[in-house]
Order: sequence, then structure tokens, then C-alpha cells
Amino acid sequence: MFIEKTGLTTGTTYKFVIKGKNELGEGEGSDVISIVAATRPNIVNTPTTEIEGTNVKIKWIAPLDGGSSITSY
Repeated sequence: MFIEKTGLTTGTTYKFVIKGKNELGEGEGSDVISIVAATRPNIVNTPTTEIEGTNVKIKWIAPLDGGSSITSY
């Protein structure tokens, strides 16, 4: 079975419960499932480098996160 929900807002958490229904009535609901409406983050722009003494500093502009925090690069 496939259920489609439209009109969601990126970065918002939605909670769903699924129930079955037939001519005898409605069944009990499933456990609540929480889903964050998110998309893939944008591509990271080309980084720049700068030498500081014996270190190399790498800089880039963080991409849009798609509605969920970026946890690593």
C-alpha cells in the first residue's frame, strides 16, 4: 500500500498513525511514526584553501540543508 501526502513544509516533523478499515469497522492504530519532511542538501560549493603558517585552512559556504541539519561533510 502507498499513501501520498502533499502540501508538506520542509523542515517540519509530521506524525502518522495507520489504521485498517473494512465493513466490520476500523482496526486499532499502528504505533505513531514521526517523519521530517526534508530533501537532499544542496551540493557544497568548491572549497577555497589558504595557507596559515604550517596549516592549510579550507573554507566553503555551507549549502542549504534541505530541512534537516547537515551532520557531516
